[in-house]
Amino acid sequence: MAKQSLDKSAETTTEMLSEEDLVPQETEETNSTSQTQEKPRHHHPHHHPGCGDSLEAYFPWVLKMCQRGLTLSQETMGIMDSCVHDMLDGIASEAGHLSCQANHSTITASDIQKAVHLLLPREVSNKAVH
Repeated sequence: MAKQSLDKSAETTTEMLSEEDLVPQETEETNSTSQTQEKPRHHHPHHHPGCGDSLEAYFPWVLKMCQRGLTLSQETMGIMDSCVHDMLDGIASEAGHLSCQANHSTITASDIQKAVHLLLPREVSNKAVH
């Protein structure tokens, strides 16, 4: 009986909403201000479904920011991807341990920063955190 009443209330709710209610409406005012205040967009590599958790798409983009004209082989990108994943896993693990030691159920930004300082060399950790 309770399930039937929930189904009926869900049906009436969806009947009350039309397509016009679900699509955001643009006014001339918002359209003209957005054109004048648009900032240049930076192209970021897109995450495509089925690619898993690989970061390989980001390495050429970051390299291009630092050194133009250089490229990375597929083997190099695979090695870098593995290294970055290992580093992030280590940071997450250490931050989790620090959070448990502090009797917190949530990893905080300071836990991440402390983990970075513990795991990475001083110069690298300072650049990563600041």
